[in-house]
Amino acid sequence: MCVQAFAKAHTLTTRARDLSFASSAVSGAANVIKYTDGSPDQLQAYFPQAVADGEHIAVYYDADFAPCGKTDAAYAMRIHTAADGLVRTANIRMDGPDGETIYALDLRWPDPEEVSHG
Repeated sequence: MCVQAFAKAHTLTTRARDLSFASSAVSGAANVIKYTDGSPDQLQAYFPQAVADGEHIAVYYDADFAPCGKTDAAYAMRIHTAADGLVRTANIRMDGPDGETIYALDLRWPDPEEVSHG
């Protein structure tokens, strides 16, 4: 009975730690997008370790939450931005070691280039 309680407590602590890290990292990326044009170039300026991964920009972190390469990654933050007429969108998500999404955030905002010319 005690072993189960300790195992459950460890699992809950790990999940809380992962959620705290993921929400902080995703919020940081959202701020970069908010205060820049959200382009891959701007994202890579703020996240120098970021790499293009298909349609996403990916930032990888090791088990200690330090930025790393894809081969050493335990966590992956994926950032996808798009423009559709007057609106820009971004989807930012942090996936954990098991590949499941820990935290995700969707953003929508007016495209300043389109609005100023409209």
